[in-house]
Amino acid sequence: MQFADIYGYRALKQQFVHLTRSGQMPHAVLLEIQEGYPGLHLAWAWAQYIQCQSPTDEDSCGACASCKKVAASAHPDVIFVYPVIKAAQDETPTERYFDEWRTLLERSPYITDQDWLEVLEAGNSQPVIYVNEINSLLSRLSVTTTEGGWRTIIIYQPERMNDAAANKLLKSLEEPPAETLFILVSAHSDRLLDTILSRVQRFELPPMTEEEMREALKALHPELATDVLEAMIPLVDGNLSDALRLLDSSASQDKLQELAQQWYDATLRADILRLKLLSEEVDKTGREGAVAFLKLLMQLMGQQWHRALRGEAHVGELRVNNKAMGACYRLLEEAMREIRGNVLTKMVLFDTFLRMLLALRN
Repeated sequence: MQFADIYGYRALKQQFVHLTRSGQMPHAVLLEIQEGYPGLHLAWAWAQYIQCQSPTDEDSCGACASCKKVAASAHPDVIFVYPVIKAAQDETPTERYFDEWRTLLERSPYITDQDWLEVLEAGNSQPVIYVNEINSLLSRLSVTTTEGGWRTIIIYQPERMNDAAANKLLKSLEEPPAETLFILVSAHSDRLLDTILSRVQRFELPPMTEEEMREALKALHPELATDVLEAMIPLVDGNLSDALRLLDSSASQDKLQELAQQWYDATLRADILRLKLLSEEVDKTGREGAVAFLKLLMQLMGQQWHRALRGEAHVGELRVNNKAMGACYRLLEEAMREIRGNVLTKMVLFDTFLRMLLALRN
């Protein structure tokens, strides 16, 4: 995995290169990401850069023996820690799921926590980073590196450590082994212990710029019409993962526009049955389609609000005042968070439609 395999984030990649080449390497960092951001693969690319025998000013060479080992998840000094299920008694729980882990790494840099649950076939089980995993890790760190130089420990979803595991890791962060870099990658850093947060250097991955999104989507989907690409960019807020999933889902731009018009008509008529049926229709577009639909409603609400402010709203149109606008925006943002957090999409949508209806009627 090279930095070049990941679109965007040029400034952050340059920071990682500078830290490595300047000899100012921290011992622990936290990559704070949004769902779908390529934090895990950026950590992997950084680990490859650290191990590379012929690095450039921008990237690892990708051709030396060390690069090939890291790319194959086979380098002994690049260690992955990740949550698994039903393995509390295993000495090293991740070993049982290493094939599944490689499947996830090879899938795409733009993965979500839900992707790992699906690869694990977790069902109702909640993945955990068990204390045995951290014990095994610390045992490996107590001996010298296999190939000399730095070791990199990439901990994916560290918020899933149980209490015993978190406390064990904390002790290692307080007294870090020499030439060892811990990279924690989390979309939910607020769930980490404050004591862990205080011992890591934090890097927040920003949304991709519109230009970065255009470049990536044109490269990945050269067949994409320009008008479709331009219409999609505002809907995904700089999240390439959302854009790619939206393209792969059944939620075309025309379909979303049609569903948005149905919501408008049903809300105008206070047709609760139609809103219920609509929630089921939107649910069929998948989570990414549902989030894109809600963003489209935000745009629609904004347009109506501006029309009302200019005195251009006509009879038979939604009249959106400041109070209703604020309430609806908050409801839509809450709904998007819940859908991304794997709450039942259909239920969230119907509840949001009803609450927006009340806000607009009041």
